[in-house]
Amino acid sequence: MQGPLEIINTRNNLIAFYADRGLLSPFRSRATLPYRKAFLWSIPTAASLIGASFVWQSVAWFFMLGAVMLLGGVLAMLYAIGHVLNTRRIVYRWAAQHGDGKPIQLWLGHEGYRLVDSDSERLVRWSAVQRANIEQDHVFIVVDVERIFLRRSMRDADFQLLCETVREHVLQEKDESDEPQ
Repeated sequence: MQGPLEIINTRNNLIAFYADRGLLSPFRSRATLPYRKAFLWSIPTAASLIGASFVWQSVAWFFMLGAVMLLGGVLAMLYAIGHVLNTRRIVYRWAAQHGDGKPIQLWLGHEGYRLVDSDSERLVRWSAVQRANIEQDHVFIVVDVERIFLRRSMRDADFQLLCETVREHVLQEKDESDEPQ
């Protein structure tokens, strides 16, 4: 086994990972985008309907329609913002639990990897990996649990070695098994 690669997850690194993707900000999150668009469209539409109800008394019901449209837009936005704030609360709690800054050792081998922290030791065979994804700033591996290895939590050389090993043992093997025979 090669290693050990040292991983130090801090609370700030874990939070920054999610913040960089816009998942913690109600006004940057993709989850609120359709609600933001609907709300922004409801403002001029409601204003036009309310204005028309004052100009033409015969269409006074436009006022009620505009008010309901505006209220619906506000309620939808509050629902979406509540969802993002709940996600933020969960991420902050998770980061506080797992971002203690204690070193974790990762040993890479031909058969799998071994993850050793102060509390436990986990052995994982490459054949047990269900899915893996390599990105610019992290490696995502799914076995029975999801595990994220952040670039900012380890040295660049260690991160490159991890990427090469995952490509060699997981991604390449999965590509070969997917080919028709």
